[in-house]
Amino acid sequence: MSRKTQQGAAAGTDAVTETRPGPLRRLRAQPGFRTAAVVFVLTVVLGLGGPAAYAYWSQSTAVTISGLPTAKVQTPAAPVCTTRVLANEINWTAVTDVDSDVVYVLSFAVNGRTKTYAVPRSTTMVKPVYLSGLSDALGRTPYDKVSLTVTLRTATVKKDVPSVTPISEGDVLSASQASTLPMFYYSPPGLLAYPCSR
Repeated sequence: MSRKTQQGAAAGTDAVTETRPGPLRRLRAQPGFRTAAVVFVLTVVLGLGGPAAYAYWSQSTAVTISGLPTAKVQTPAAPVCTTRVLANEINWTAVTDVDSDVVYVLSFAVNGRTKTYAVPRSTTMVKPVYLSGLSDALGRTPYDKVSLTVTLRTATVKKDVPSVTPISEGDVLSASQASTLPMFYYSPPGLLAYPCSR
């Protein structure tokens, strides 16, 4: 035996050089590669799938857009605070030319706290002192009148509104711009008032 044979591999085996397969070679080894390549060429290079894809996209877009709720709303005139003998009133002028399911949305805000109500369109006056949960939502004040901001909008809402109904901002679906009324709030322990002015 020659020295070359002794230094080589064991008898009966061939010497194999290791080569790493490239990305394309690995892809070709995957099942379904040829079918995917043919579909890709037909769709992208020849443009055969373009009209079908565009038609599908147009149809799904049209369905999405037509499903969005819209409502005919109107920005109401600014509400007015009127001093009465027992309790102040907030009055406003009725809106016309709005959709039949549109209601008023009345919000009260004091020091970052807000309480909102949906009001039927047949109602154009509320007395804040009698609104359920309003003083609890706005909290107590020191022995001084604090600024209260009242906003009025027209909107569609998620709830039925047979009477003045507390709602959250998430219940408002489609709303007009707001009209604003500045008032005051006075609620130290044992007292409660919504003065029109200082």
